[in-house]
Amino acid sequence: MSDWKKVLKAANEYGAKNKADVLFFSGPINKGDDFDFIEICKNRSKRKNVLFILVTSGGDPHAAYRMACCLQQKYEWVSIFVPGWCKSAGTLIAIGAHEIIMTDLAEFGPIDVQRAKQDDLWESSSGLTEDAAIETLEKAAWKMFQNFIVQIKRISGGQITFKTAADAAAPMVAGALTPIFAQIDPLKIGENSRAMRIASDYGKRLNIRARNLRSPQRGMANLVSGYASHGFVIDRDEAGELFKN
Repeated sequence: MSDWKKVLKAANEYGAKNKADVLFFSGPINKGDDFDFIEICKNRSKRKNVLFILVTSGGDPHAAYRMACCLQQKYEWVSIFVPGWCKSAGTLIAIGAHEIIMTDLAEFGPIDVQRAKQDDLWESSSGLTEDAAIETLEKAAWKMFQNFIVQIKRISGGQITFKTAADAAAPMVAGALTPIFAQIDPLKIGENSRAMRIASDYGKRLNIRARNLRSPQRGMANLVSGYASHGFVIDRDEAGELFKN
């Protein structure tokens, strides 16, 4: 028996035992998928519970939110079955579930928003990229400032005061890093911050019904901005630290 047949067999057995409809979604979550999904739920809902098998690389957070809300509104108990990838927008849907079932190969990912790259139809960038760039530049600026002060004090044999050394170091750091900071678009930073807040607010709203996050505030903060990359693997053990069930 193939792995997928095993997954579907287990899902159907779960559905029969727990009086749950079984729904399956595989692929990126795009705008419009939410409307199709809501229509399917409306026509298919026969039992009070649902097992939603979800495999996705992520996608549109607005569509994901509507799909999760639909499950919460149509069913008393929502279970998410994750046999493999469930990234970004898929993780957002999982926050709306009362229970999460993961196989050995299952993995969630951070809910950082992907934005299309300018002048590139097929590439996207993570919302975490700009945050990481700014954090790196801030650390570089502080380290450079400290080094300049130390060198000025050392060369002067301690004759120059800290204030004078700091006054001299500040424009040196600014001169070195201003061209780099100038390449950062404040509008993109604002868009990034707004997109991250949208994902966070959606997650908090979904958790009000599901109540499955162990720590709603800290858990959402970690899922939105606490991981190093969009593809970061949140395996079953780590998911157990984020979710109750």
